[in-house]
Amino acid sequence: MPASIISAPVNQEGYIFLDVHGQLRVLHWRNSGRMSSPTDDVRQLLRHGVPFTWHVPIPSAPSRDVPSALAPPPPPTNWHNVGTSIETAHEQALIALFLQPGAHWFLAMGRLAWRLALQYGPPTLVAEALQGPSHYVRVLRRGDLMGTPEPVSGDRLYPGEEDLLIGRIPDGPSIWLPLSVFSSSSTWNGEWLPQNEAWFQCRHGMFSTPNMRTYTAAAWGRELRDQAGSRNRRTCTGIGSSEHGQTLLLQNVEALSFAIIRMSGPPPVQPPPTSTDTQDQPGS
Repeated sequence: MPASIISAPVNQEGYIFLDVHGQLRVLHWRNSGRMSSPTDDVRQLLRHGVPFTWHVPIPSAPSRDVPSALAPPPPPTNWHNVGTSIETAHEQALIALFLQPGAHWFLAMGRLAWRLALQYGPPTLVAEALQGPSHYVRVLRRGDLMGTPEPVSGDRLYPGEEDLLIGRIPDGPSIWLPLSVFSSSSTWNGEWLPQNEAWFQCRHGMFSTPNMRTYTAAAWGRELRDQAGSRNRRTCTGIGSSEHGQTLLLQNVEALSFAIIRMSGPPPVQPPPTSTDTQDQPGS
C-alpha cells in the first residue's frame, strides 16, 4: 500500500469497532511503539487488512439536500453475460463496483474484500477510507446502527454486493471464495500475511488458464483444507480462530480497551454493543 496514500489525513469523527483479533493487534502495535493514537490505529488497520467498522453519530435531523436514492444502486446480476471470459467480465465488474460512491467500505472489511479492493479499486480508495463512512451514512442516515453513548451508524454490505465481489454466478459457483469461508479458514489469521498474498497471487494467476475453476461454497472449503495440508489445518480452537482469540484476550485484558476506539476524546467505558441491523459485523 503506497505510503503517500496511507499517510493522508484521517477523519477524527466517530468510533472504530474491532473484533478480538483487531483488539489484540492494536494492543501489540501500541506496546511496540508503532502507534500512539487512533489515527495511527486506522492507518495500521488498513495497512494490514484487519477488519474494522467505523461508525459516526447520526444527525439529529436529515439534511435538506437528501437525494431520493436511499441506498447504492443494486449491483448488476448479469455481469457474466457480456461476451468475454468470466474472469475478464468479473474484473471489469469489480473495477466498476469500486468506482461507486462508498466503495472504500470494502477496505475496512479487511480480509479478502480488502485485497480485492486494493487490486481493482482506484488509487484514491485508501484516502477515501481514511475519511470514514460514506455519504450514505453521513447524509442519508442508512447503515448499521450501534448503541454507543450516542447513536451511531456505519456502512454495511447491501444485497448482491458480496455476490458481485466474489464473482458468484447465479447457479452457485464463484470465482473467489465467500467471505465467511475465507475468514473461518486456516488461511486467515487475523491480518493479511505473506502466505495470504501468495495464495491470492496463485489464484489470480490461474485466470484465463486451463487450471481456472469456479467452486461452490462447500467446494471452496474443501479446496482450502487440501491446500493447507493436514499439519496446518486449524481446529475450531486453533490459532486464528475466534475461540483462540478470546483465550488470548483473557490473557491480555488490556486489549479490551480497544474494542471501541473513539477517534477523538476519551474512549467509551462500556463493552462493545450489538448491532441492531441484521447485517453481520466483520469478525474472524
